[in-house]
Amino acid sequence: MAQQSHRLHVPAASDLARASADLLFAQPPMFVVGEDDARGDHQATQDRLQKLFGEDDAAATLAESAEVASALGGTYLRWWWDKEVADKVKLGAVAADAAVPTWKYDQLAGVTFWTVVNDDNDTVYRHLERHEPGRILHGLYEGDRGRLGRAVPLTEHSSTSWAADLVDSEGAIETGIDALTATYIPNVRPNRKWRPIHGPGATNRTTLEGISLCHRPMFSFSSAACAPDPSIASLPRRLCPPHPRVQR
Repeated sequence: MAQQSHRLHVPAASDLARASADLLFAQPPMFVVGEDDARGDHQATQDRLQKLFGEDDAAATLAESAEVASALGGTYLRWWWDKEVADKVKLGAVAADAAVPTWKYDQLAGVTFWTVVNDDNDTVYRHLERHEPGRILHGLYEGDRGRLGRAVPLTEHSSTSWAADLVDSEGAIETGIDALTATYIPNVRPNRKWRPIHGPGATNRTTLEGISLCHRPMFSFSSAACAPDPSIASLPRRLCPPHPRVQR
């Protein structure tokens, strides 16, 4: 007779990340322009802010970014606009593992977001979107799963062909502002194990760090310096066998 398995799957990581996001954005946030912050018509500025941040799409994006930040230690938010898609500037979330940042001291000076737009086993096309102050650069690269490869015209793939007529000779689209159109939001600092690594992105920690079960870390990046969540701490009594005691 086969031995019966007593293993129980507990989706603790996803549940904790979702709970962390719900604590922040269970209710959509309200954004209000101060009396001294608006230039010109205060009500018009408030109405515009409400259109950008007060609708369901922005609330969903903020909740998504909070859940990703909880799991990965941080998240990026970026602005994008396309008159064929929406009548306003839209807010988008990008996971930290899909970005290559450039830091100046503890501030984000630039960031490259990358997306696999086609994976045909031997050939992989990646779209690189570089945000710098005043401009956004677009590039399409043909490589494989282990290499970025060579730059090819944006017209080579349908997902990037829209930008071919908009970019200048350097592959950039001017934004008309001096600031970045992307920002980084850390989950919590510091990261106790990666403190010597340069860049704020390496000094953030996830909500999952430090959680243990049966005297063993539940996740590979766990740190013994963190106390487990009370709901997780009750699991050993149900799932783990007691330590044997020596009778005297």
